[in-house]
Amino acid sequence: NHDIAEINFYINSGGGEVYTALAIIGLMNLARAYDFKISTWVFGWAASAASLIATQGDYRVISKYSRHFLHFGTITDITCKYSEIEKTCQQNLEYANSLHELYISASHGKLNSKLLHELESDERGYVLADKCVEYGLADVVLENDLVAKQNYELAKALFDKEYQKSLKPIKTHRKEVKKV
Repeated sequence: NHDIAEINFYINSGGGEVYTALAIIGLMNLARAYDFKISTWVFGWAASAASLIATQGDYRVISKYSRHFLHFGTITDITCKYSEIEKTCQQNLEYANSLHELYISASHGKLNSKLLHELESDERGYVLADKCVEYGLADVVLENDLVAKQNYELAKALFDKEYQKSLKPIKTHRKEVKKV
């Protein structure tokens, strides 16, 4: 039993270690199992690992002048042996596939592998707020301070209604992952 029903992540980050982001996402999913709602709010930018976290909220807000930065990060654990290079390349592919699954699942069908690859391949990789909503990386854009409260209250009411419907039997809109 808990008194808090919602956890808010306020994000303005250049990113970080992807494994830390995956741990945070795991904790977000654990909180959902206990009926917490997870909201993510991007003010400024959500780059790299921070972008991945921002997309995993049940309710995702981005301010008008904010953006996501998507790119294909790498694992850089290469020695001079060919076998090590080959192994690292395989690990990079597995890693990329896992991240793609998370982004595509979070987009509710608005993002596919081809478009995601194009976004990541762009040298700049920036996705502006309106495009984040179009691609399913966010749910609502806060236009400005005066409109923000109205947008928030309307979007929140719709979210709460949809969220309540989703509580039984599944507590998250994310694709189930095989448990190991």
